[in-house]
Amino acid sequence: MIRSRTMTPEALQDIDQIAIDLSRQSLELGHRFIDVLEKTVDHARRMPGIGTLIDTIQPDIIGTRFGIMGGFPAYLIFYRSDEEEVIILRVIHGSRDFTRQI
Repeated sequence: MIRSRTMTPEALQDIDQIAIDLSRQSLELGHRFIDVLEKTVDHARRMPGIGTLIDTIQPDIIGTRFGIMGGFPAYLIFYRSDEEEVIILRVIHGSRDFTRQI
């Protein structure tokens, strides 16, 4: 079953900022980031258990998974899922402290 997709306002803001930053280097790079993001999200929609489950006791993060974006391994996509939906929480550079941001 393919789940529906929802993106939080924070995720949309992350995506916009990353795409803008990458487009400053190369317009093609910004477009490629969006293409890879869409493929990563579609993969999570089809197989939500594929991402790494975050091992935590923080109640706000329990059940959150993350995956590396192929072609952009510095960026991590954080999401939660249930039987009907995948919720994209954030897209964050791997060098940042994600526990404070998701």
